[in-house]
Order: sequence, then structure tokens, then C-alpha cells
Amino acid sequence: MSERFRYARTPIGTRRSVHLRRFKDPVQHDKYYAFLKHQSQARYRQEPYALTWAQWQRVWPAELWHRRGRAPHSLRLIRVNPNKGWHEKNCAVVQHDTHMSLITLARLHAKRQTVI
Repeated sequence: MSERFRYARTPIGTRRSVHLRRFKDPVQHDKYYAFLKHQSQARYRQEPYALTWAQWQRVWPAELWHRRGRAPHSLRLIRVNPNKGWHEKNCAVVQHDTHMSLITLARLHAKRQTVI
């Protein structure tokens, strides 16, 4: 019994390494992986999600994709109307600081509504 099993019932070192990549281009693969994560996160938050892969590519063109991130000058995908789901007409790519100012305004508006 020198064979050790970690998670599967296949001995360690005998499994073939399989790389399931939909795209050979690493940028396209990263973009597709980000799309899948975005879709999964929206489902987890129970937000309606109707974006397809083709629509995602139209929303995030190559020249904008490289500028995405968390820094104040970087870009991110937001919903124009937070009460509606994720679909092509309700999505916009904006700078991070613009998005944060929109969130701040929405919170102030919600706070004023609860006070009244």
C-alpha cells in the first residue's frame, strides 16, 4: 500500500495533466475567465444576468480591457440602473473613482429617504 490518495482514487502522479483552455490567446482566456467569474458572482448575489459572451466582448473592447483594475484611474463594469439586471443596455464601463462617487451619491440619497 505505497500508493497514496489525496482527493481522488487515482494514485498521485498517475493523473494526466489536462489544461482546459477555450482560447489559446492568454488575453482572450483571461477575458473569458473574468466573464465566467462575473456571471457566477451575479448569480451568487441573485442578480438577473443576461449578458452573453458576445455582448461581454462588445462591452469590454480590447483597448479598454487592459485598463481595468482597482486603482482610481482604472476601469470597471457597472450597472447603470442598480435596480435592473446585468444586460447590455444596462452596463457601462467607467473609471473606478466615478463609480465610487456614484455609490456615495446613492447612499446619501438612500439615507435621506430613510430620515424623511
